[in-house]
Amino acid sequence: CPAALFCRGDLRLLQRPCISVVGSRHLAQPGAQFAAQAGCLAAKEGFTLCSGDAMGADRTAQEACLQNGGSALVFPATELVYCPVREHVLYAAEGGFELGFSAQRALSRNRLIHAMGEKTLVAQCRAGTGGTWDGTTENLRHGWNPVFVNSDGSEGAQALIARGAAPVRTLSSLDDLQPVQLQF
Repeated sequence: CPAALFCRGDLRLLQRPCISVVGSRHLAQPGAQFAAQAGCLAAKEGFTLCSGDAMGADRTAQEACLQNGGSALVFPATELVYCPVREHVLYAAEGGFELGFSAQRALSRNRLIHAMGEKTLVAQCRAGTGGTWDGTTENLRHGWNPVFVNSDGSEGAQALIARGAAPVRTLSSLDDLQPVQLQF
């Protein structure tokens, strides 16, 4: 956990259960559908959706959640002072309100996104590269929370499943997702 978390928005969102959604910035249709479904279910099932506000999976899930009456906890890449105040959205960051983007901050942000959720859902991921891969493999290595990956047959999904992520073929309920070791 960070020593301090700087926030802009509704702090009450930190008291609600959270689901993290991550994924590629450039989504194929199955990944976009998975991210949107995750966002809709987060709203419907009373979870705050945690993401990084990046284009692609993050924003797709975030906007689906907000459009369906949900809330979002966002760890943006930009300075908090530039984040718009939005209803049902809390922006958060380590290091202050005016801390700009850096590679170190991006990696730290991935850790926070994964650690804040009860579960992490991966909409789409390229194996071996990028923030989604780095954050998800770190989560799997450290066990911050269970990871569920859209089982789309891609090399990235297969690699995450081989590292311990639970495959998800159909996303119908977030509460029903169980880690691999608990499945029978």
